[in-house]
Amino acid sequence: YLGLPVLPHVELTNNAKGKLRKLADYEESTAFVTLAMVKSIVSKATWARAALVDDSASAEAFIDVNSDIETGKFYLMLIAGNSIIKYIPLDEVNDSKSILMDYLNEDMPLPSEGGYRILAFRSRRTKKGDKMGSTVFVDHLGDIYTALVFPRQYQMALPRLQEGREVRMFIQELKDGGYCVAGFE
Repeated sequence: YLGLPVLPHVELTNNAKGKLRKLADYEESTAFVTLAMVKSIVSKATWARAALVDDSASAEAFIDVNSDIETGKFYLMLIAGNSIIKYIPLDEVNDSKSILMDYLNEDMPLPSEGGYRILAFRSRRTKKGDKMGSTVFVDHLGDIYTALVFPRQYQMALPRLQEGREVRMFIQELKDGGYCVAGFE
């Protein structure tokens, strides 16, 4: 016995199942959707990290320090840049009206070529206290990506990066291989 959980039965469309990624394929710099159990949570004053496990592997991702994620429960999670950006408890997946489920079930219209549809935006503060964020978005082919929004772009980005909205933005590759929002059309 390897300590890997058996995934409870959940009704997902074939489209949704095809978009899920196993934790064995986890890459910290990418954005993806997974179905996993939260094995444990470590919390400190300014951060929290969840240990995740599915039937293929285990991994860790940061969560909001005030998150209501619980250990021992399964969640459908949107993970981006080593953080859980959105999550749905497994027992609520079939009743969920979230944009994440719309994306998985292909009920969300894809953006036009050159545009991006916003799946999520999460704000945080830098060590200096400046506001910055992370966004997760879908391109016209249905692929998901994540990009940082640095403090210099934050005020311009905030009203544009609303969940479900189609935007035209300039994405810049960073030296570490990640991306940031460089501006908007």
